[in-house]
Amino acid sequence: MSFPLWYIEKKLGYPLPKGIIHVGANEGQEFEAYQAANPNIVLWIEPIPTVYEKLCERIYADKSHYAVRHCCSDVSNTEVVFNIANMGGLASSMLPLGASIQKSYPGICYVNSFKILTRTLDSILEESFAESQFDLLVMDTQGAELKVLQGAHQLLKRVRYVYSEVSEYPLYDGGCTHEQIDSLLKLYGFKLKHLAINGKDWGDALYAKGA
Repeated sequence: MSFPLWYIEKKLGYPLPKGIIHVGANEGQEFEAYQAANPNIVLWIEPIPTVYEKLCERIYADKSHYAVRHCCSDVSNTEVVFNIANMGGLASSMLPLGASIQKSYPGICYVNSFKILTRTLDSILEESFAESQFDLLVMDTQGAELKVLQGAHQLLKRVRYVYSEVSEYPLYDGGCTHEQIDSLLKLYGFKLKHLAINGKDWGDALYAKGA
């Protein structure tokens, strides 16, 4: 997932975000792109210990970027099994692989797992970033995007943009569809501004508040 920040400014005519939250950060592949936008703060959230270490190494020199190791969901303090895929952290999820993704990507499998307590995004922000202003939420959580949003009700009242990986049907067992994400975000005044679905029936969607 690589979020085209230029789309907000060039296509929508909206100001670039000054505070970014990226849930499902992996190794911070978007680090340079976020730096170029010159935000005041970027919060990276990644649950896998070894991947989180690489993320920290990547961003450590920029004091406006912060990384925390959590598994975001709709409730806090529930123990889940987080599954690690054979792709260097990519395709890993708190959800089991579904039949759809196994059919579309037969080479993907889980090779390890660990237990972790869930946290809501609202609780993470209240605990450690209560004074920070965020206006963009980015999610790449392999089917758990709706769970992340259901644990971010306070944040959704404040942010202006949401950029999410989406799918036409659940790729992971217990996962969500982009219609479910659409329905929840509409409750907070978001409108779908851009949707790109690939030949495997998944892709990315940008939502924004305003006209």
